[in-house]
Amino acid sequence: MKDAVLDRKGRKQETAPGYRRLVEHYESCFERHGATPQGVDWPDAGISPPGSTS
Repeated sequence: MKDAVLDRKGRKQETAPGYRRLVEHYESCFERHGATPQGVDWPDAGISPPGSTS
């Protein structure tokens, strides 16, 4: 991953080293699951699995 991201206006913003790991985690979730609750690391999004009684 690059050491910079773009803000809303397209300007380069340096990221603090501690945040890089967090950004990588969420980018990885999105790459694996796409635009779904799992894509932002929400395992169930409050939805009961099929066959659940709750």
